[in-house]
Amino acid sequence: FLGSHAVKAITNSSVPFIVVQKEMPVNHSIRKIVVPISMETEEKKILNIVVALAKPLKAKVALFYEVKSDEFLAKGIQNNLGFAIKHLQAEGIECSATAAPMNERFEQEVVDFTTAVHGDLIAMINKNQDGYWGLFGLNVDQNLIENDAHIPVLTVDAKPQGFMGNVFSV
Repeated sequence: FLGSHAVKAITNSSVPFIVVQKEMPVNHSIRKIVVPISMETEEKKILNIVVALAKPLKAKVALFYEVKSDEFLAKGIQNNLGFAIKHLQAEGIECSATAAPMNERFEQEVVDFTTAVHGDLIAMINKNQDGYWGLFGLNVDQNLIENDAHIPVLTVDAKPQGFMGNVFSV
């Protein structure tokens, strides 16, 4: 597992990172990228990077989204999902969308789904969930980066320039 200082450096970086937990074969290629979709508007930021990666590699993109019972949250997710599908299709990238069964925490569902579809990379927005949430094991960023399946993770910072961090951050 990565040390907490390494995870903090990665999740607070303004440049994208691909985190690999184990050595990958030299001939390993990225054929399928899994992108978790939630209701945050920052989710759209990852799409340009996914397009830039998927296009030359001719990789497929599997969108994986949360199902929410709250009407407002469900609408936000559906809006982001619709935007993602249109954007990827406009760029000529083959994509699919799958709802999470929500039997576990979403980040574990993402890992399980990526494994099931033979995904080569998880592309996520890091939400910089430090401090308070980490005390309860609810740091989604860290849980995905340090996933038990050792799937490589592309992280992109969600914060706009000049963002003031969480008051509970260390």
